[in-house]
Amino acid sequence: MQVFLAMLLGAIQVFAFAPFQQWWVLYPSLIGLFLLLQQIDKSSKKFFLISFCFNLAMFVATIHWVYVSMDLFGGMPSIVSASLILLLCAYLAIFPSLAIWATMRIKFASTWQRYMLILPVFWLLMDAFRGWFLTGFPWAYLGYSHADTALIGFAPILGVQGLTLAILLISVALTFIIQRKNY
Repeated sequence: MQVFLAMLLGAIQVFAFAPFQQWWVLYPSLIGLFLLLQQIDKSSKKFFLISFCFNLAMFVATIHWVYVSMDLFGGMPSIVSASLILLLCAYLAIFPSLAIWATMRIKFASTWQRYMLILPVFWLLMDAFRGWFLTGFPWAYLGYSHADTALIGFAPILGVQGLTLAILLISVALTFIIQRKNY
């Protein structure tokens, strides 16, 4: 059930990006992921699996159009196109999943420090690495979803990564408010 929920939470992020432009969808998606991950033992393989399934579903939903390019315009057989897209999305899902996993492996930090300080840093580092490694794949950064919001004023100064940072911090803060715990 948790794997299905993680995939559903990841897949709804597609609505935050063009052509839907429902930026607010990112917040319940990320809050749901954070709440779900807090229910799982951080040292277990299931923790990585849940974050990987979330990110896999997010990438499948947001870059599904590449399948159309390969199948319709490239003339590839459907099974090959679908397999390649799934493989690409699995590769892309590793980056944010590693950021989440590495954040939770740090034992000396409190929950607040892990979520508010360490997770955004690791997430941004992995996003930057994803955008560079093997010629890069900088698509579907969270910040791109907020091109028509009040946060866009920060974009000329901080770039898309600054918007991603703001989205992560807002999501974590809202998660803590929902839980109303002292961290």
